[in-house]
Order: sequence, then structure tokens, then C-alpha cells
Amino acid sequence: MSISKTLRTLYIKSTNLTRNYQGKSARLVGFYRLWALCYDLSVGLDPAFRGGMKQMISAVVRPGDSVLDIGCGTGISSFYAAEIGAEVTGIDISAEMLAKLKKKIARRKTHSIALVHGSFPEALPDDAMFD
Repeated sequence: MSISKTLRTLYIKSTNLTRNYQGKSARLVGFYRLWALCYDLSVGLDPAFRGGMKQMISAVVRPGDSVLDIGCGTGISSFYAAEIGAEVTGIDISAEMLAKLKKKIARRKTHSIALVHGSFPEALPDDAMFD
């Protein structure tokens, strides 16, 4: 089995695993604390994941849109939307994932991605509006 197939399988299994943790946020946050260590590496080695994500985002996001990236993680989707010209708000329950994303934002000098740490929708302001 190729490394990209192995990593894709790992990613799919981790996604299925997180579904079992819905409503058990302490366990879910603990899982993402560990997953943050290798997330970028695993999806970075799978060109189908990045290509598919970029294609989906470019099909619906337009310049000037206000985009909410729920479960933004380390920002792969957030950056694709920002490259199109959208103003992006990323929300995630994992402080570790957001810490990685903050470093990427600083390195790339991106000003169109704002971050919110917390659960969706509770952590967002009541008057928040998105396209």
C-alpha cells in the first residue's frame, strides 16, 4: 500500500473516530491535541485531499465573501478561501490546532483570517454573519 493511501486511510479513520466523541468534548480535545502533531504531514502527503478541498472551496467561495471555517484545524481550507479573496473566520475547539494555524498566518503575513477558540456555535458572537 502506498504512503498516500495509508495516510488517507488514517485520516478517514480519525474522522470516523471523532464522530464517536461527539458530546464528549474533553476526549475530543485530547484526541486533537495529539492529532495536531501530525495532521499537516498526513494531509500534505495526500495530493487528492488538498486538490479536492481546493476544488470544493473554489466552486462556492467568491472574492469578498465572509466565510466561516468550522473545525478549521491548521487552516488548509481557511487559506484556500483567503487566497480567493474571502474574509475568513476559523473556529476550532483545539488550541493546539489553532496555535499551528496562528504560526502559519504570521509566516504568510495573511490578514484575512481571524480565529475563534471554542465550540460552534457557542463561541461565535450572536450577530456574526457569513456567506
